[in-house]
Amino acid sequence: MRFSIVVPLVRKRLGNNTKLDVSRYGHGVLLPSNSKKTEMFQEYKMSRDRVKEVKSSYDTIPCPVASKLKVPISIYLVEPHSSDANQRATYFAIKIETGFAPGDVPGDVIVMRDDFKPFTKENAEDMWDFMSRLLDLYGDGPVDPKVHITPKIWKHLQAENRRIQKGYQQWMNSPEIQKLYNEKWKKTG
Repeated sequence: MRFSIVVPLVRKRLGNNTKLDVSRYGHGVLLPSNSKKTEMFQEYKMSRDRVKEVKSSYDTIPCPVASKLKVPISIYLVEPHSSDANQRATYFAIKIETGFAPGDVPGDVIVMRDDFKPFTKENAEDMWDFMSRLLDLYGDGPVDPKVHITPKIWKHLQAENRRIQKGYQQWMNSPEIQKLYNEKWKKTG
């Protein structure tokens, strides 16, 4: 968990004397802006009280597609005046009717569920995949929300992604691949 990443961001916004109580957690995902050379999605934890405080302190952008999927998430702007666009967060903010976001989402953001349930890195990756596929559909023509944006399709995509990840991990751990990897490592070592 990348708890250490969100602490400076929260303290920057709420003050250095902010004491984060980690006994009861809320979960969310930090989406760094495009210019930062970091992981796409970074999971973090913070107390429910701090989550409430962050939710009331940051400017918010709704995620209408996610709400239709019964995943009520919002985007909290950590750097609202940043000149860096955040394409990942912009994908999360697209409108159901058009497939366009209201505008570029600036800087680093935190994505959390509105109902305080955990929103993990895995959930963020799944949502990113769903939004990418949905944007492809918008490019091909009209999208029918009753057909293309449903909780059933969302759950199917999540299950498909878990199957793919499991298969990839099994493949990477297979003796043949491990042997190839070890031989290459010895050569470049």
